[in-house]
Amino acid sequence: LSPSAERTKKGVQIPLPEGMDFTREVVTNHAGFLTVGADLHFSKSLREVIEKYRPVPTATAYSSSRPTEPSLDPSSP
Repeated sequence: LSPSAERTKKGVQIPLPEGMDFTREVVTNHAGFLTVGADLHFSKSLREVIEKYRPVPTATAYSSSRPTEPSLDPSSP
C-alpha cells in the first residue's frame, strides 16, 4: 500500500467544534477522492455552538466598514 493508503486505512481525524460529533459515518472513494458523510450529533444546542465560534466584532472593524454619511454643509467638499 502507498503511504497515503496506509494513513487512510489507519484513520485521520476531522476536526469538529466542541459539542458536535459525527454519527453513522460513511466514507466512499470516488475517482481517488474520499467523500465523508455523516449525521451530526449536538451535545450542546446548535445555537450554543454557533455563538461560541462566532467572531467577535471589534470597534475598528465596525468603524472601518461603516459607510460615511454625506455632509449637509454646502461648503464642505
